Amino acid sequence: NKMALLRARIQVFIGIFISLAAYSIIFHYSIIFDAPIESVENEVPPPEVYDHHYLEQLQLPNSYQCALVWLRLPKTASTTVIRRFVSPLVGAASLSHAEIGPNTCVTHVGGCTDLWQGWETNQSEWAGIDDHSIAPPYGVSSYDKTDRSDGNNQRCFPDKGAKTKLYCWEFDSNHSTLFYGPHHYARRKHRKKKKRKGLQSTENTTFMTAKFDLYPSLHTHVAIDTSLFGWVLPQTPMVFSTFRDPVDRLLSSFHYGIQFGGGPPGLVRKCKLPGVQDLDDWQSRVISAREIAALKDLTLYQQALREYLDYCKNAVDNAYVQFLDPKTKDVDVALTHLNKYVIVGMQTDLDESMERWTKVAMWTCRYHPKAAMIGKALTDPANHDTHFRESTSLADGTGNELASPTIDELDLDLQELIRTLTAGDQLIFQRAEELFQEQGNWFKLKQSGDNHTAESDVSSNK
Repeated sequence: NKMALLRARIQVFIGIFISLAAYSIIFHYSIIFDAPIESVENEVPPPEVYDHHYLEQLQLPNSYQCALVWLRLPKTASTTVIRRFVSPLVGAASLSHAEIGPNTCVTHVGGCTDLWQGWETNQSEWAGIDDHSIAPPYGVSSYDKTDRSDGNNQRCFPDKGAKTKLYCWEFDSNHSTLFYGPHHYARRKHRKKKKRKGLQSTENTTFMTAKFDLYPSLHTHVAIDTSLFGWVLPQTPMVFSTFRDPVDRLLSSFHYGIQFGGGPPGLVRKCKLPGVQDLDDWQSRVISAREIAALKDLTLYQQALREYLDYCKNAVDNAYVQFLDPKTKDVDVALTHLNKYVIVGMQTDLDESMERWTKVAMWTCRYHPKAAMIGKALTDPANHDTHFRESTSLADGTGNELASPTIDELDLDLQELIRTLTAGDQLIFQRAEELFQEQGNWFKLKQSGDNHTAESDVSSNK
């Protein structure tokens, strides 16, 4: 009996020893890491994880609706943006393209017929009219030193020298449907072929349609039109735009040959590039001038620049102001629209800009039926190269050095002209830089229960 009692006491002692050892190990573990084990479940996901649990811990606004307006300013990395952000978003979310171009008129159902009939009746009275308050005639102003449009721009009125077309869209707000064109008469085999005069009623016209019940998008080189908000577009769509230094943007527009700016529908003028037949010829001319400029001779470069700023002044004259206020081109109105509507990106920090836009879009569209596909498309590494466009400057394949003269290297008269053509844009750009910093607060962690705020900007992965 004594031996049995001894064995029982030994077993109890061993059990107590093992329990104390296990407790000591657990206690030691918690001391080393200075946190309870269960806190691991509450860790914030790393910034590269764009799930909704992570996004809801940021200070992202809830005011936007899942619809896209990309204010596509010329020569602000637009090709990169469309490949990396716009196309993946539009494709994954199945956004309906608004099909609105720089000179597209949008009116009520039957409104295009009224415009056509008025134009047919009073063609002589339309000649030379350049009034924002009334619908303009087809064609461009003689100010741009070209006789007429090349037919590529969408206008409110038909091209009399081409097939019957009417570049005028009609929106049916009752059914969230846009009827867009070019409107043309149906060519059915069983119909007799005969010419029709003028535009008949909408019932006799073939339209293409876009249903906007859910998620429309507008992502072409079109100035912002706030009258579309709450009508064709939702009241508060996501409006994205990228900005760069205005002088650099102007000189880049000259190198490429940008031919139009922003304006009211029908009044966006496409300039004729001086001394050449087409855009390819212009870019070849500029490349040659830049090759010679690399040898410290700016004569041909400055000659081409002067001609471009003469012929295409409308395309580059404070373009940011034009695109933000196409009707009056007033810098104060442009600033108001920038502050009220635009989610800002900077060309000099494109990776950061795309990361921010991705978070905003995923958060705004979190209830979209394809939300998971949107997240996958926007975070696909295959879309994350920063530069997709091969430099236009190297299009000739010569590999010769090409100069990119700064404004300070140009003649004084050119310097003064360029500063005049970018004075308003400088104010817009300065405010855009400030907004970029202010909107950075959206991507910081919300305050936790103990009022401790994370100081690091979680949108930065540098």
